[in-house]
Amino acid sequence: MAAERVAPRSGAWLKLAPGLGLTALAVLLAAAPWPFALAALAPPAVAHAAVYDWSLRRADALPAAGAFAIGILLDVLSGPVFGLGALTCVVTHFAAAAQRRFLAPRGIGHAWIGLALTAIAIALIGWTIASAYVVTAQPFGPTLAQAALTAAIYPPLAVVFAGARTAVGLGDSSP
Repeated sequence: MAAERVAPRSGAWLKLAPGLGLTALAVLLAAAPWPFALAALAPPAVAHAAVYDWSLRRADALPAAGAFAIGILLDVLSGPVFGLGALTCVVTHFAAAAQRRFLAPRGIGHAWIGLALTAIAIALIGWTIASAYVVTAQPFGPTLAQAALTAAIYPPLAVVFAGARTAVGLGDSSP
């Protein structure tokens, strides 16, 4: 009887493992020291693209609390303003959830457009908060580069995550 009560709970945790685990792994890999200049922009771009994809396709595998945890990991690894990564990851999660009914049944092209618009909004939010934090307008070029890199890496990440969802038997859920 105790085994019956444990099984549903462990099943719920097993659903979280691919979304949260693969997103955290992607962020850790992006934060590794790479020998090119754009590498400093990679962790937030990977985090936002991954949170968007999992939240759009399998929100049960990466809920808002998971997006928050990924944001905290992002803040610890590369955040200039602690808490900004957590905020932007949660906003990304809710933006994907809001677009889910329209975009989830469609292909990657539609999802990419949704992510590009979300990345621009996230970049503006991040730039505004970072500028307010230091009480000086920050350069806008790196912010635009961040949004462009997020949009650029989304399609390959989405394909990898779709394969991972299929491999673990999750697939893409319907809205």
